[in-house]
Amino acid sequence: MNIKVNRADAYAVLALAIVWLVFFWRIFTPNINDQATFIEGDYFGQFVTFGAYQYQRLSTGEIPLWNPYNNGGLPFLADTQSAALYPPRLLTIALTNLTGGAWTYSTLQNEVAFHLLFYTLVLYAFLRRLLRHMHGGHPAAFAGAVTAGYGGLMISYPLVQVALLEAAVWIPLVLLGILEATRHERIRWSWLAFGGLGLGLSWMAGHPQTAWFATYLAIAYVVWRMWPRPDRWRMSVLGIGLLGVVTLGVTAVHFLPGLEYLSLTMRTGLGFDEKAGGFLFQDVTMMLYPRLTWSPLYMGVVGLGLAVLGALRTGRERWFWIGALGTGLVLSLGGNSAMYHALYNVVPGLSFFRGQERAVLIVVNAVAVLVAFGVIRLHEEFTISQNADVQRGWRLYAAFVAVVAAGVFLLSATMPDFNGALLEQAFITAFFVLVASGLVVRFLQTKHTIIIVLLVALVAFELLTVNIRTDVIEPIPVARRGVMRPMPVVNHVLNDDELAFRVDGGIVHGFIGIPPGGNTGSLFGVRDMRGISPLFLDGAHAIIQRESPVQVAWEVFAVKYVFSEFPSLAVPSRIVAENMFLQMPLYLHQLENPRPFVHLVYDYEVITGDAFARQLLADARFDSREVIILADDPMLEVSGQRPDEAQAILTEYTPEQFSITASTAEAAILSVAHVDYPGWQVTLNGQSVTPIRAYGAVVGVPLPAGEHVIVFRYIPLSFWVGAGLSLVTWAGLAILGLWQIFKHRRL
Repeated sequence: MNIKVNRADAYAVLALAIVWLVFFWRIFTPNINDQATFIEGDYFGQFVTFGAYQYQRLSTGEIPLWNPYNNGGLPFLADTQSAALYPPRLLTIALTNLTGGAWTYSTLQNEVAFHLLFYTLVLYAFLRRLLRHMHGGHPAAFAGAVTAGYGGLMISYPLVQVALLEAAVWIPLVLLGILEATRHERIRWSWLAFGGLGLGLSWMAGHPQTAWFATYLAIAYVVWRMWPRPDRWRMSVLGIGLLGVVTLGVTAVHFLPGLEYLSLTMRTGLGFDEKAGGFLFQDVTMMLYPRLTWSPLYMGVVGLGLAVLGALRTGRERWFWIGALGTGLVLSLGGNSAMYHALYNVVPGLSFFRGQERAVLIVVNAVAVLVAFGVIRLHEEFTISQNADVQRGWRLYAAFVAVVAAGVFLLSATMPDFNGALLEQAFITAFFVLVASGLVVRFLQTKHTIIIVLLVALVAFELLTVNIRTDVIEPIPVARRGVMRPMPVVNHVLNDDELAFRVDGGIVHGFIGIPPGGNTGSLFGVRDMRGISPLFLDGAHAIIQRESPVQVAWEVFAVKYVFSEFPSLAVPSRIVAENMFLQMPLYLHQLENPRPFVHLVYDYEVITGDAFARQLLADARFDSREVIILADDPMLEVSGQRPDEAQAILTEYTPEQFSITASTAEAAILSVAHVDYPGWQVTLNGQSVTPIRAYGAVVGVPLPAGEHVIVFRYIPLSFWVGAGLSLVTWAGLAILGLWQIFKHRRL
């Protein structure tokens, strides 16, 4: 790509940076009275907490393969939303360390903000290349980039659903690679590899559904760009194949462990009704009147007019983006549209995800292109009748929204309980369309450049005016975000020097996990059997949150402390600390007789199938402390009686390795309150042994009589294979990039 960055490009990039700074200045200002931060919710409970664990491990040079602090233990790197080795996250962590900082509430929101800036800049670059040699390309690319970046979607819930936004921002890079690869008669395969890098980074960012949408958009765009060629099918297959190979190679270090984990989680049990949610048909009105409920479809009323004009422009390229817009819009309706029902069992991957409204990501990028086409159309030569038609269309558009605003005003005057937000938005819409209509008409009459500059500035001004009051940023400074500091009740747990035990963070006043809720176990370094990650091992989830009585979960997962809003529990306990939480009591209970993390058992039942094991566990007559439920026969004779002085002691504990010493005069089953998961290797006195699934969720190790040292190590094959593939791919891309740079310098 031999693109010349001229003064107009520099001005456009500067303008995009200014728009970005205007939108985000309150999260960057040092003035505590002006500061604002992202709302807590999933931003804190899921992403900040997991990011803190990631930061703590990577800062000490350790790869965070396993996380013992939530969900009773989980394969951290395999959890898609952890983005454990996502390159921009590694950069954030490295810069935080180099500047002597710490992981704070604002660290991740700064990363998110820079991702949005990156998105608009790369989208600008894609549109500039798409519109090359066209008069008006600079303002057109700016208008498209600002429409997508600051429309209703990207500045709403994706800001706090960090993985979603960070996966979405790579879409323009993928499109740019495909565009440059197919621009000339001879395919430039290196650019398709570049597109594969972008798609791989989208998958690594941690939101598979968004990356899945990006993948289908990329496949469709490859086919579209190859279609005019005589060997269209062969070139399409080769192009998609190269894109796929590079994407898989880039993300293999996450993708292979993630596939393994996904197959064992409870998310795989969701049915059609849980996955079919999407927009309602009336939500399409958000395109004109946002902020009445939520506004992901709002692209600005000025931008909407330009997009319609762009769709009416001649040329083959527009049809792809019209089709993408229509497909994305219909898919975003989910089960409310017949298309979703028709495609659910046909399109690979569609049945894996819920929240179909996220297909609006395709709509956002399609609208951006059509807005840019609309600005280009204004620069093109019109016949007298065409000129009159465009002017008439904009005047009718302005008249329509003005009449609607007048009607809304009359309704508000006669209805005391009328929705004031609708009245406000109706007048905002009318104002911007009237001004835009005047600018369009004047530009068509004079073709003065300053008028088109004012028009695209109006696009940005409208979006900032409406969306800068986003619901996901609130006027609370970082220093007042107390969620990063443990409450006194949590400090009591942190002061317990026992090597390994768990807590039940509970469901306290509606919040799951150690108060203030979420994956706070990962933030504070406390092993919580609960968590809010959307992926949860099925066996553990069934016992902890779905089927079993809570006291059964406490027993199986070796819970010592319980956070509760109630002063008494179902088993004997004593209150050791209490706090006020959300202006209501919060109690920390210590169980009187908690099960140890490692425990010798001298009787067992062999029951095939986790569901049957859980049925027996739930039986109040069954003593799970004295009888272990195993999925396979341990081939061991046990006495059923505990000998004197038998003991098992946890001597070392780190996330990926822990050691146990055991002494028993008779054969026993070592019960370990650690989830059963592939990749954990166990040695008994230096010899490899195979643990047995216990209680349908954790593990047991058969022990003969004697003195033993048992070591658990997490060495997942899926990670090492994936890491090898990714290293080869990244090295190949680096060599290819250097070769391309060297070749162009020689030319």
